[in-house]
Amino acid sequence: MEHYGLLREKGTKVEPKHSWDCNTRAASYVLYNLSRHSDHHASATTPFWELKAHPNVMELKYGYIAHMMLAMIPPLWHQYTAPKLAFWDLHLASEAELELAKQSNKSSGKHFMNQNASAQLAEENK
Repeated sequence: MEHYGLLREKGTKVEPKHSWDCNTRAASYVLYNLSRHSDHHASATTPFWELKAHPNVMELKYGYIAHMMLAMIPPLWHQYTAPKLAFWDLHLASEAELELAKQSNKSSGKHFMNQNASAQLAEENK
């Protein structure tokens, strides 16, 4: 769930944009700042108690447990994540990652993941 739908070209460095953060207090306390996953990728040697929230990363804003439950119902999970992934495609992905996303979206067969829907979904996600 922490990397769901966020693609990276093989052999490139994992960056903060390649993971989802969950910056709720409960997640930070219970999961020892695992919720600050992006900072872990930006600075892997930072102790967990010093991990910070990163701006401009994908966010699981309702907490880990809520998102785990949502993920157990794939149609709802896809409805929830599609606009966020479209936003990532349009604003955070590199050209190589965007090409990987296009290939993955096309092969998924999911109508909401195709490039034509991405612009509309990204606008709705602002």
